[in-house]
Amino acid sequence: MQDELRQIEKVRAEYESQLMNIDGVVSVSIGTGESGKPVLKIGTSVPPEQVRAKLPEQLLEASAELEFVGDIRAQ
Repeated sequence: MQDELRQIEKVRAEYESQLMNIDGVVSVSIGTGESGKPVLKIGTSVPPEQVRAKLPEQLLEASAELEFVGDIRAQ
């Protein structure tokens, strides 16, 4: 499990700024996926299908999950 977590952390470090520049992406984090293993969680303000085609193929091959979270605003 630690190796998987390190790999996801490496992917996040490599792609986070690129992902945050994609319209509709509002967050990038590490979480537990449906499989119970660590995944890269990509939060969207639009339906995830609208963002999926804009993602680098490497992320789709890695453990990445898109999740609609809506708009995020600082208070």
